[in-house]
Formats: sequence, structure tokens, C-alpha cells
Amino acid sequence: MFIRFFNRPLLFLLAVSVVTGCASVGSKSSSEPDGTNQVGRAVWHKQEPADAQSLAKKAIPSGSVGIFFLRALDKDGLQTSANVAVNNRFQVSLQPGNFSHVYSCAGVNDLSVDITGYKHNDLRRGLSSYDLPAGNTYYFGVDVTASGVILKKLSDKFALKLMKNMQRQSHQISRVSPNCVKRATRIELNVLFDKGKAVVKKTYYPEIGRVADYMRKYPKVTAVIEGHTDSSASEDYNKKLSQRRVDAVKKILVNKFSIDDSRLKAVGYGESRPISSNRTAAGRQKNRRVMVNFSQ
Repeated sequence: MFIRFFNRPLLFLLAVSVVTGCASVGSKSSSEPDGTNQVGRAVWHKQEPADAQSLAKKAIPSGSVGIFFLRALDKDGLQTSANVAVNNRFQVSLQPGNFSHVYSCAGVNDLSVDITGYKHNDLRRGLSSYDLPAGNTYYFGVDVTASGVILKKLSDKFALKLMKNMQRQSHQISRVSPNCVKRATRIELNVLFDKGKAVVKKTYYPEIGRVADYMRKYPKVTAVIEGHTDSSASEDYNKKLSQRRVDAVKKILVNKFSIDDSRLKAVGYGESRPISSNRTAAGRQKNRRVMVNFSQ
């Protein structure tokens, strides 16, 4: 359970204590009209003047994107602050009339927002995934309503106009590195077939489900299912056998796990791409494999 203090969780104050070596929960505290907050000898600013247009024009780190979260000044009280998370990492508890800015890795980014007062600490609640190409700045409006929180992508022009008189909310988590999420690009499925057969046994369905789970999590990802064999039979036979096997895996993904057929491609390579020697039993076993390559 979080103990709230200055509308922020105690967890934040503990982080300040670690950095300064002097702040503690029982220390004398104060809050000034200019937004300066102090606990012991630790001082920080909840808000700070900032020119959003100048910030948006700054050079974006290579392979990254700039993301603004902004909230219009309305009649919502401070207790309606909204927790914003990027790729399952807390970013800021955004209040009315403020904006926040962060750099993140290009590609699919998971953004979520929820009312801070709910205190469930589920950073994936209300999650939406956005494919954000590198080198660009993106703007998202946060609106707290009676039915919940809305996160909406905004145009550059409209967002910059809204932020003209806003302050940058700076009581947020500072990042040394961007919000990068390492995602799998290639996995090997532990799916075995009887000799000369292309029937997938039900015991391997959970293994195939790994692919489905990943593709549901990242809805813009596509996959190529590769089938490989050893060189025990003829080249033509092996190629056709590997094709039947990956077709069977693809069929299960579509029919059982409801993955759209257009996101999947099955290619049987037969014995043409060995990763080990076919002269030994161990090598042949390594060559008999099903690989899945993801791209977006």
C-alpha cells in the first residue's frame, strides 16, 4: 500500500532519500507557491516553466522517438492525477494543465494511463500499442472522465497549441537510457514430428501458443514460420516435408489461436539451411527444427 504525501507515493520520497542521503519520511517538509517542494534538505520542483516548441525541436537520439503526454487545464482536481507508463515503466503522475516529455525506442511502444488514486499499481491497465517510427515526435492527450481515462494521439499543431501555456511536470522518473523494450525477433519452437509425418501433436500446442501470445501483444508484428530438416532423404522430399510441417503449424495458429492468416507466412527450406553437420545424430537433430522470425 502506498502512503500519499504531496500527492505522490512514499516510494518517490524513498528514492529521494537514497540519492541525497539526508531526506527521510519523518523530516520537516515544506511546499512553496512557486512549486518547490522540500523534505529535509532534499529539494525538487513539481513543475517547471518550459517551452514545448523548443523541446520538440531538439535532436532526437538515434533510433529513438520523442513522446509528449499533455493534459488540458480543466475543472478536475489534483486527486485526479493520472499515472502514465511507457513500456510497463512508470513515467509521471500527470495533473491538469501540465505536460511531460520522454524519449523512447522507435518501434512498437506500449503506452498506458490510469487514475493514480486507484492504487492498483497495474502499469498495463488501459494499455494501447503504437508503432512509432524513429526520428519523430509524437503527442498524446490525457483526459480523465467520469468513466475512466482516455489516451488519444494528437496532431503536432494541435498539441503544441495546447502546450503553449502549460508547465512541464518534472516530478517524474528520470531516465539514464530510453524506454527500450527488447523484443524477440527470432525464436525456435520445440515442436517434434514423427518420422515422415506433418501432424502436430496436441502436446505441442502450448509451445505454438508462445507465438500467438507474442503476436497478440504486438498486433502489428508479422511472422515467417520456417521449416528445416536434416539430409536423411532426398532434397526434394525434405523440402516438401518441411513445407507440410510449417503449414500445419500455421494452420493451428490461425484456427486454434485466431491469428490472422495475413500476418503469417510458412516456408519450408528442407535441408538447404543446416546449422550443424548431418554426419552425426546430434547434428541431424539440431537441423530438424521450426523457427519463427518476427518483423514489423
